[in-house]
Amino acid sequence: MRDNGIDTNEKLFLAARDCHFESAKPRGGWVGGAVERDEKSPTSKGGDSSTALHRSHHPAAPAVSPARNDKNPIPLRDWLPSPTPHNTVMEGSETTFSEQPASDFELAVDSVVSGDITTLARLLRANPELIRERSLRPHRATLLHYIGANGVENDRQKTPANADEVARMLIDAGADVDAEADMYGGGSTTLGLVASSIHPARAGLQSALIETLLDAGAAIDGLPGNWQPIMAAAVHAHSGAVETLARRGARLNVASAAAAGRLDVVAKRVREGGDESPATSGLPKEWKGQMELAFIWACQFGRRSIVEFLIDNGVELNAQDSQGETALHWAAHYGHVEIVRLLVDRKAPLEAKNNYGGTVLGQTTWAAMNDPHENHPRVVEMLLDAGARIDQADYPTGNERVDDVLRCFGAAS
Repeated sequence: MRDNGIDTNEKLFLAARDCHFESAKPRGGWVGGAVERDEKSPTSKGGDSSTALHRSHHPAAPAVSPARNDKNPIPLRDWLPSPTPHNTVMEGSETTFSEQPASDFELAVDSVVSGDITTLARLLRANPELIRERSLRPHRATLLHYIGANGVENDRQKTPANADEVARMLIDAGADVDAEADMYGGGSTTLGLVASSIHPARAGLQSALIETLLDAGAAIDGLPGNWQPIMAAAVHAHSGAVETLARRGARLNVASAAAAGRLDVVAKRVREGGDESPATSGLPKEWKGQMELAFIWACQFGRRSIVEFLIDNGVELNAQDSQGETALHWAAHYGHVEIVRLLVDRKAPLEAKNNYGGTVLGQTTWAAMNDPHENHPRVVEMLLDAGARIDQADYPTGNERVDDVLRCFGAAS
């Protein structure tokens, strides 16, 4: 069911997302709250021209060394089933959390998120049915869902250094790689959670986990009616995840192809005058909106050849996403110097404001404080040289190189 082009589930996720932000909305964009968004977290409102990035900026959990002897691992084939009483809900059960005490399932979850494969192996050996059990919490996650570090308890949103090994252990033990859990309104699979989570990305394991799940048969385009993992990854600006999913054969629309750097697919879609892909969550229904989303993502992901192609094919430089960000906002945010230069030369608007009142310069100085990139000083200089209003900058930013540039142009506290 849709209302003004917005799927009912998408409105639910949008509301849930906004309720979970802990910090104020700055002029330059979002500061993420403690709850990680997943593939069901929409940022494109139906026929809107695009999407927006809502990255969590809470500190990544440190990797926890596994408590195991690497010279003497415990192979799954050597486990001897020894069922013991357990108190977690089984698939299809109506048991509620209040009716049951803590269980082996909870101990197993702790082992998953800490990377303690010795304890995890012992628990699964004693009770193989744990692999099919679910949390009693509202999200009803299985053990494998916790690999996503997304949408579960805050203190369990962690990606240990051996997360890929943990995932393979769970899969070998019989985990259903396409099992759905109820994060963000339901329909969340482990692949979608991993593809949209900041924690495996920061740990440098996001692509490896995606590969492991796909090797085990996970549905690369997600399950019917749910967000496509590559779209979820693009929404959350996880370029490695986008590229991995595209390389492994994810269905590409014009926007996800732009995010993945696939000019060939973008050009084909433009030549055909539309996208024949099935309806996709996060993708505008109208072709104009799809083109604008592709343009914004190409700028955000640093895909210059696609940016040039779309400009040459008539995309509007002043297109804004659902948070009011233009393509120049995102190119500047991520320090893509060559794309910023291209857009400035093509007269992209400098003073367009996002929904939080941030101009391109305001977004860039906010990013210098909250999501710093090496090229921010050069981008700030380019924007000011092009005539951006310095009174729209956050100053001081605490970034010495950025502040030096701002002072040269007359910034005052």
